[in-house]
Amino acid sequence: MVNESSFLTMHNLQRRKENSEEYLIGRTDESNFVILPNIAIEIIDLYDQQLTTSDISKIMQERGIEVDVLDFAENLVNDLQFVYKVDGVIINDVVEDKSHFKNLSPTVSRLLFSNFAYFIYILFLLVGMCICISNTTFIPTYQDIFVFDSISSSIIFATLLGWILIFKHEFAHLMAAKSLGINSRIGLGHRLVFPVVETDMSNIVLLPHNKRYRALLAGMAWDGALFGIGVVFLLLNTIGIEMNIVLLNIIKLINLHCVLAIAFQFMFYLETDMYYVFTTYFKCNNLLHNTRLYIRKLTKRISKEQTIELQNIDQYEKKIMQKYVWFYLLGVIWAIGIFIIVSIPALLKFLSIAIMKALHSNILSIAFWDALIFIAISSIPTGILIYSWIKTWKSNRVSNRPISLD
Repeated sequence: MVNESSFLTMHNLQRRKENSEEYLIGRTDESNFVILPNIAIEIIDLYDQQLTTSDISKIMQERGIEVDVLDFAENLVNDLQFVYKVDGVIINDVVEDKSHFKNLSPTVSRLLFSNFAYFIYILFLLVGMCICISNTTFIPTYQDIFVFDSISSSIIFATLLGWILIFKHEFAHLMAAKSLGINSRIGLGHRLVFPVVETDMSNIVLLPHNKRYRALLAGMAWDGALFGIGVVFLLLNTIGIEMNIVLLNIIKLINLHCVLAIAFQFMFYLETDMYYVFTTYFKCNNLLHNTRLYIRKLTKRISKEQTIELQNIDQYEKKIMQKYVWFYLLGVIWAIGIFIIVSIPALLKFLSIAIMKALHSNILSIAFWDALIFIAISSIPTGILIYSWIKTWKSNRVSNRPISLD
């Protein structure tokens, strides 16, 4: 495909200087980025000047730089897929922009995630926390899940409201990214054994580290503010502004969800919001992936290619990784333990109750349809988890060759 006389036409590649020796570069249409040395960037720029592989090889030789330009060109075409055309023939086509809510106003997004807006969000959270400290009856408990007298109806409602609030969290990420000029999309995924809704903001890596926090913390900011507002409403109810009991129960449920949502984000042995805040602050490019490679090395399950990849990790990140790995292992064991000991038995128990209820009820009765709806809703998270596992497994089957400049 590529030979010494080939002309390579690149995609619209975006880049950001990592340090004096490296650049982060990639395609924004498919959010594919990699860190390359300066010499690789220079070769790409020379191809953009419509020089052939042979021309570039001669330039490198004249400068005394030993580099296999042809081999690197093949990497650009096949592995990185940075090349749009080879000798005028389309090799890697442009990927359609599948980002969501592309018509959102950047002005409104910037307003909702300005420094002043963040101040208001934090203020609401602090007010809510102070009220809870002064009156512990406002602290959410597991009993707040029961909005109605009917247990099944309460669980169904809590599940539906939970997914709405999760979407709200992810929509905050999307809007905050939009305020920074980054398009993103909301999709389904998993964190170990937890099904999740997630916002793909991969192109945010093009921004300097200190500008990313606005988008990374957006979901937690809205969760915290909503919790604070909810606590204020509960306080108002106790001082004379009485509210409907169902409305109060819904507010309590929302508060419970917000607290659990924020707590989940601190499980940063998974790819949660706080994990990305942590890696952004310490400037780790791929901490979780590298940590898993390190575990493979410890368990002697590492391939030759993975060993080379592990050896090429920056020493600074290696030091962080070697401390993070133990926290990661303990966290994973804890999460799997909770999933096996608590989540699965609880789900099976509720499902068995619902199935028995459906079997012993008339098909036209409310009890039958109540049980059936509960079974359907309870199956959604499991379906998402299985879907995400399969998607990840298929993705991991594709292995790229190491990028060569030798």
